[in-house]
Amino acid sequence: MNELTWWLLQPSSLLLLTLILAAFLARVGARRLAGRTLGLLAIAWIALIAMPLDAWLAAPLEARHELPLTLPSDVDGILVLGGSVDWRASTERGQLALGEAGERVIAGAALAQRYPEATLVFTAVTPEALARDFRGQPGVTSFFFGPAFEDRPILVLPEAQSTYQEAILVLERLAPRTGSTWILVTSALHMPRAWATFATQGLTTVPYPVDPMSAGARWGWPNPPGAADRLARLDRVVREWGAVWVYRRSGRIDASVWNADSAPGALTDPIGGDAPRAVGSDSDGDAMDGASQAPNPEGVTPETTDGGSGIVPVAPP
Repeated sequence: MNELTWWLLQPSSLLLLTLILAAFLARVGARRLAGRTLGLLAIAWIALIAMPLDAWLAAPLEARHELPLTLPSDVDGILVLGGSVDWRASTERGQLALGEAGERVIAGAALAQRYPEATLVFTAVTPEALARDFRGQPGVTSFFFGPAFEDRPILVLPEAQSTYQEAILVLERLAPRTGSTWILVTSALHMPRAWATFATQGLTTVPYPVDPMSAGARWGWPNPPGAADRLARLDRVVREWGAVWVYRRSGRIDASVWNADSAPGALTDPIGGDAPRAVGSDSDGDAMDGASQAPNPEGVTPETTDGGSGIVPVAPP
C-alpha cells in the first residue's frame, strides 16, 4: 500500500475530500445534498473536538504491552526505534531536536545508564544527529552525557525506513546471540507491531513502551483541545491500525506471534526458518512508527566525539 493510498484513507484527508464533494455538489446544483454533506461534516468535526476518539482507538493497541513491573538484572542490548529525532533539524542546528515521540530517546538514555554494559542501538537516525550526545564529557549543546557513555560505542542503523527494515537490519547487522536479552523501546501505540515484527524474525524482546496516547484522554470541555492537534493524533492512530493490518496480511507479523501474550524473552529461531524472513515489498505505508526517513549514509565512517564515546553506523557484514 503506497503513501498516496494511506493519505487518502486517513481521517483528515477524508474530511477534506468530503468538503470538496460538498462544494462540487453545490456547484452542479445539488444544493440540498450539498447541505446534508456539510451537515455530516460539521457533526464529524464537533465529535472530533468533543470526544477523545484518538485515545479510545489507541487504547486496545497500547493495552497489549504494559510497562514491565521489573526489569531484567542483565541486559545485552537496548533497541531504540526511530521516529523520535528530527535528524535534519539536529544536523542543521547542531543540537539534538526531538519530536513528539522524544520519550524514546529519553528512555533509551536512562536504560543505558542503568545497564552500562549493554549495547545501545538507535535506528532510523543519522550519526550526525547524535554526534553531540551520548558522550562522557558534555559539549555546549549536549543533553545526554556522563560516565555511562564514556568510551562506549553507540550503534546506529540509519538505513531503516520501516519497522520491518529495523527488525531485519538488527538481525543481520548485530546478530544477537541465542539466549541474549534485549529491551525494545518505542511508543506504546507502535509497540504491538514492533514487538511482533521482531518476534516473527526471531528476536523476542522485553517491551518498554513510552509516549502513551490513550493516557490522560481529554474531552472537549471545559477547555477544548486544538482541532488540528486532535485530528493529527487521530490520523496517527488510524494509520497504525492500518499498518498492523498490512503487516499481518503480508506475513511480516506471524499470526501465532500476534495472538501470543507478550513476555520477556530471548533470541529464538525465526518462525518458519533459520534466517530473517523477507516478506513482501517495503511499500507498506509504514511511516506511522516513525522511521525518520534518515538517508542511507553510504561511505560514512564512524564518528568519535571528543567526550570519549563514538557514534558508529553499523555497516553490512
